[in-house]
Amino acid sequence: RSTYTKGFVLWCQGRPRAAVREFDEALGLVEGAGSSLPRWIRCSRARALAMLGRIAEAEADLAASSHHVPEDLAYVAIVKGEPEVARTVLEPHVSGGDPFVLALYGITQSLRGDTRAGEEHLAAASVRFAAGGLLHYALSTQIHLGFCREQRRQGSGRAHARRAAMEL
Repeated sequence: RSTYTKGFVLWCQGRPRAAVREFDEALGLVEGAGSSLPRWIRCSRARALAMLGRIAEAEADLAASSHHVPEDLAYVAIVKGEPEVARTVLEPHVSGGDPFVLALYGITQSLRGDTRAGEEHLAAASVRFAAGGLLHYALSTQIHLGFCREQRRQGSGRAHARRAAMEL
């Protein structure tokens, strides 16, 4: 878990290459342990790979980790640059209040340009993650929330939002 968490922190810092190395090491340590941790490591690894532009590898990781729940299907759509598909997959599940669904829906809304709705869903997800003791997910959600706020404030695109996240 500590190796996975180190990778997650590196990913949040905008250091995807180093994050992928940590995720690879973590997978080697827990792959046969019989827990759900490899699924989450693969999801996080996929996001880091996507940042590096390695979409096919990211998609393969997501497919290997997927239990075909809405948030996994939405991850695949987001990585593929299909926020409309992610929105369609997530929308029927948003009212349930699952923090993963809320966070991904907020990211999807932001990618579609609706930053106000994105902020609302990300803020709700962050509170729920923190209440559930999933502080690293709450931190990640706060970083995405920073993307939304900066994007709305500056009226700019992804490049500016990425710089804001790096500064966070």
